[in-house]
Amino acid sequence: VTRTARVAYGFARSCRGQLEQALRLKGVYVSNALAAQSLLRAIQNGLALTPESAAAVATELEPVTCRGGEWLFRQDDPADGLYLLVRGRLQVWIEPAEGEGKGPRLVAEVAPGETIGEIGLLSGGPRSASIRAMRDSLLLRMDTDAFDRIALRNPGLTRHLAGGIATRLRDRTAGGPTARRQFAAVALLPLDDGPATNDLVERLAHVLAARGPVRILSSQGIAAMGGIALPERPGAPVSPQTVDWLASEEDRHRFVLYVADAGATPWSDLALRHADLVLLVGDASRPAARRRRRLDVPCLALPHRPQRRRQPAANEAAPPGRADRGGRPCRRR
Repeated sequence: VTRTARVAYGFARSCRGQLEQALRLKGVYVSNALAAQSLLRAIQNGLALTPESAAAVATELEPVTCRGGEWLFRQDDPADGLYLLVRGRLQVWIEPAEGEGKGPRLVAEVAPGETIGEIGLLSGGPRSASIRAMRDSLLLRMDTDAFDRIALRNPGLTRHLAGGIATRLRDRTAGGPTARRQFAAVALLPLDDGPATNDLVERLAHVLAARGPVRILSSQGIAAMGGIALPERPGAPVSPQTVDWLASEEDRHRFVLYVADAGATPWSDLALRHADLVLLVGDASRPAARRRRRLDVPCLALPHRPQRRRQPAANEAAPPGRADRGGRPCRRR
């Protein structure tokens, strides 16, 4: 996990529009209005604060980035604060007790707006679980001293955090699913060069559109728009402006579909790092290409046979509302 003033996903450096509001975090001045408002909402909702209190509390919070696959902290590490997840997604893992002979167990997922590390902060003991980033994530860290100062000014904060712990304990003892599977950003990774992926993207977007706006992003679309800088090579750092733009797209849409390239390209790497779920798509009638790629997010392999669209006869009318079926069902904004 790296902590740097460049964190906050480039919020301070990517300005698009008139600056109407600014925000100061611990060691970072956020001048972009959209970014500042997004951070303030996260602090206000995640810590149950008023807008005025959230702005004051922000100066005590340190931005932290965690790349997909990295561990934020491990079980039994010293507890030195709590974290508020602003963007991304995390997994909660429990190590088995000595002598059980079992591997680590996934017990929960953490979504934006949720806090982690409260148990160690309030009890003064070590970390009770390990936290791993499923995708590139941005968090705000509140250390122990900052918590003591903030709690004096906001007495309801301790009750809010304790309530969150009680709710998770209740859900775990109720015998329900151990981990919630939620997603908003989906990457589709082609296993071959056939049309299966584009066909599935079109159909998937059409179905998801019933639940909210859908955005389809591909390397060709990014290149056509211009002004969006991709990394020079897979694994290279992503520019703050690009990360901020992708975050704004996820804010404006219920679902974002990242269409990766068939090969190992900078765009494919970026798409996989920003996905909550990866779909491996291949044409069931063709042999899949071998891939040596480690994916740190949940994956689902979909052998898919592209639909062959029958051309209507000359005297046959097209079905209502399907005359332009060959295009994407969701309009790009």
